[in-house]
Amino acid sequence: MATPGTIAEYDIVLSISEEAINAQFQLLYNKTIAGTPLKPPPGLKNVAPPPPSKYLINHDLEIHVAEPNGDGTSSIDMEGGLFAHIKCPRVSFRDSGTTNKARVEIEFQRDETVKDEKRKDSVYMEWVGPRRHPELKPTIVTGWKMSWIVDLGMQNIQDIMTGQTNIHKSWRQAELTGRHRPHHAGRE
Repeated sequence: MATPGTIAEYDIVLSISEEAINAQFQLLYNKTIAGTPLKPPPGLKNVAPPPPSKYLINHDLEIHVAEPNGDGTSSIDMEGGLFAHIKCPRVSFRDSGTTNKARVEIEFQRDETVKDEKRKDSVYMEWVGPRRHPELKPTIVTGWKMSWIVDLGMQNIQDIMTGQTNIHKSWRQAELTGRHRPHHAGRE
């Protein structure tokens, strides 16, 4: 049993720098997928399948909300939500505000490869208006950033697979979906 808060009694200590993680993110972001695009992960209930990706880290991101149907099931609103083209994700150990945590950030950008000028910007589509006749209101989010904090820390080698299993189980509970899911890279 390791002494909490120390590296005493550990057989291996693995430390990866912020720069190394960001370099790997950039490599994955730039790496095209040869042949058949990646399939969505299996077994995700109430999650819309993401479109095929051309890159190992998809450059497009969609987040939609699963709306309850009242009968214990839910439907995904594919019209509302976030429709974005992203820059390469970045991780920062310095911006998390505390030790043993990191901030993962993505920035929304224009997609200059799209021919239709109206579809180049990253946009958040929100339903507004009276309940019987709502309308979709777009908000351009190009240049905006989205980030979240992930826990980092020491873990016994024998506990690593247990942690991976718990992450997989949390995917099944997801109500949001995206073509790119960096928040599953660490514990939430």
